[in-house]
Amino acid sequence: MILKSFISNQSKADLHQVYQLAKQVLVVDTSPLSIKLIADGVKQLNHIYVGSASTVSEVEEGIERYHADILFINCHLKGNVDGLQLAKVIKHDHDIPFYMMCAENDCESKKWSAELNPDGFIYLSQSPNHFKDQLRTALG
Repeated sequence: MILKSFISNQSKADLHQVYQLAKQVLVVDTSPLSIKLIADGVKQLNHIYVGSASTVSEVEEGIERYHADILFINCHLKGNVDGLQLAKVIKHDHDIPFYMMCAENDCESKKWSAELNPDGFIYLSQSPNHFKDQLRTALG
């Protein structure tokens, strides 16, 4: 892993700078499989997975308490509020980048999501390499 080799060869000041550059990611989803997929990808790219949320209040707590820098929101969030409704609330109340997650062939979700003007889309149905490239692009 790149970060481990960097840690062993650098000073604490350099390490602090690396952590300052890492984005803190909050995943908004109810699917344990999707959450794990995103969390593992985020960690592999040397960013910080701060946790998952499934309600507006949990998302707001994640933003405030854990200083989340970016959200990955599943369009098909299960519960009282779907991912599109949740994204609309978050966009109205917070200035934070967010990416909508859906299947690549889910045209209806992409159409409604696009109206929210997300920072992008993460397609969960892609090959592992393409999925990782999408995360890398999103995390900059």
